[in-house]
Amino acid sequence: MLQHGDTAMHKLALFASLAAIATAGIILAQVFSRALAQEHRRPPQDEAIHDKFYSTRIMPDLVTRSLDPAIRARANDGD
Repeated sequence: MLQHGDTAMHKLALFASLAAIATAGIILAQVFSRALAQEHRRPPQDEAIHDKFYSTRIMPDLVTRSLDPAIRARANDGD
């Protein structure tokens, strides 16, 4: 028969084990999600158009200077 102290130690050991398993799971999920994110590839036939777009695209530091009027309106509403 387990005594009160033994039950508390058993619960503590169980909690520590579950915490270790959860921590390991979180770490593994982070590692695998980063690895999968790096594997993103666009179709070969789209490479040229993507490269052209992203090499000439300008992202303004000030959203209020955006060429899109809807973006400018939203940015000005925050003032």
